[in-house]
Amino acid sequence: VEVTVAELDDAADRVAAALRARGIGPEDRVAVLLPRTTGLATAVLGVLRAGAVAMTIRVFASARS
Repeated sequence: VEVTVAELDDAADRVAAALRARGIGPEDRVAVLLPRTTGLATAVLGVLRAGAVAMTIRVFASARS
């Protein structure tokens, strides 16, 4: 799925606002479990904009990786 920079920016702002509304902020850690899609980029940017730390979890990680 292709998105424009403006669309990504707006979506990340919405994620950040939703996280802040739930009390997420600086120094909080947020786990992000998504495949490598635009949704992952949106979520990580939103977490960072909320001032929190994004902890990405690889969906297809094997026991050896």
